[in-house]
Amino acid sequence: MKYFKFLTILLAVVLVSIFLVGCQEEKELETKPANESEIVEESSESTETTTSETESETTELVLYFSDGQAMYLLPEKRKVPKTETPAQAAIEELIKGPEEAEHVSTIPEGTKLNGVNVEDETAYVDFSEEFKENYQLGSAAEIMTVYSLVNTLTEFPTIKKVKFLINGESLEIEGSNFDFKTQEFSRNADLIE
Repeated sequence: MKYFKFLTILLAVVLVSIFLVGCQEEKELETKPANESEIVEESSESTETTTSETESETTELVLYFSDGQAMYLLPEKRKVPKTETPAQAAIEELIKGPEEAEHVSTIPEGTKLNGVNVEDETAYVDFSEEFKENYQLGSAAEIMTVYSLVNTLTEFPTIKKVKFLINGESLEIEGSNFDFKTQEFSRNADLIE
């Protein structure tokens, strides 16, 4: 019986010792200052991941807006969220207008985009009625409107020509210098400054 009591006390002492040693190590871990270089490395890794994720989640577009004299098209780069329809995103950004002060919007006011369909390297761009209603006649204004769209869309390698539609039908504008009904427009790099 004395032997059993001795073993019980010995076991209790060993368990208490183990418990106290474990608590002491945990306390040291809590109060031990963190290694600053480890923190910096972790920080820079998470920043790099965020930056590369952000870059992979955006698309850079090149949009063309008119200069103040309606003589040249000025490029403007813009990052937008990555999309399956970048041509549509580019036109929607053109409709929003320029961000740079010296650039002038070219899309008729109130215009909405119904959609873009690309077939055999031709983009069929379908606008709302406001495109036709607010379209500015005159060679300089027309050239800026048409070629800001055409040059923006032909930045995409899959698009070589652009055809304009209004609510799914061929566009006709009386008095225009362009025959929208039959004409498909190609890139005009001479207008780009």
